[in-house]
Amino acid sequence: MTLTPVSCQATDMISPKPGSNGDQAVNGPSFQQRVQPWMMACFGQEISADKLERADRFIEEALELVQSGGYPRERVAALTDYVYSREAGEVFQEVGGVMVTLAAYCLAHDLDMHEAGETELERIWTKVEQIRAKQAAKPTGSALPVAVPAATPDSEAVEAAWNSIADENNRWPALSLDERDDFIRFAAALRALPDGGVNNGRPREEGQ
Repeated sequence: MTLTPVSCQATDMISPKPGSNGDQAVNGPSFQQRVQPWMMACFGQEISADKLERADRFIEEALELVQSGGYPRERVAALTDYVYSREAGEVFQEVGGVMVTLAAYCLAHDLDMHEAGETELERIWTKVEQIRAKQAAKPTGSALPVAVPAATPDSEAVEAAWNSIADENNRWPALSLDERDDFIRFAAALRALPDGGVNNGRPREEGQ
C-alpha cells in the first residue's frame, strides 16, 4: 500500500483569532473592551490613560501572581537586572509575549486564564467605591499603591551599628580618607534616626 504525502502548512492548523471582528459580532465586546468602562468608573480618563500608572499596576499584579505561586523574591531581582541590561523591545510584540507566557503559566498551574479574568472583572465591579478611595489616598508620584511608613530599626540593630562604629573609631589612625568619610556619614545617619525606641541612635537605658 502506497501512502500519498499530504501537504500541510502551519497556517492550516491555526484557529481563528479570538476577539477578531467576526468573533465580536457573534460574542459581543472583547474582554479588553469590557475592562474600559470599569476603568472609567474607577479612575476617569486621565488616570486610565496614564501609561506609567498602568505599568505600575501591571507589575504589581504580575508580582502578586508569581508570589502566590511560590516564586522566590531573589529571582525577581535577577531577572530585572537581566531585562534592563538589554535593548527595549517593541510594545505590541511584548504584549503578545505576555499573553502567551500567561497562558503557558496557567496551563502549568491547571488554571483557566479566561475564567479567572471574567471572575475578577465581575468582582472588581463590586469594589468601585473602595478602589476610588484607595486611588485618592495613593502617594503622588509613587509606584506604590499605598503610602508605606519608613521602618524604624529595633534597638538591637542600632546597638550593633554603634558597635561597628566603635570598632572603626578604635582604628581611626589607620583609616584612609575615604574610609573616614564613610564612617562620618554612617554615624551621622544613625544620629538622624527618628526616636523609635532609641535615644539618638543608641538603645534606651532602663527606666528612660
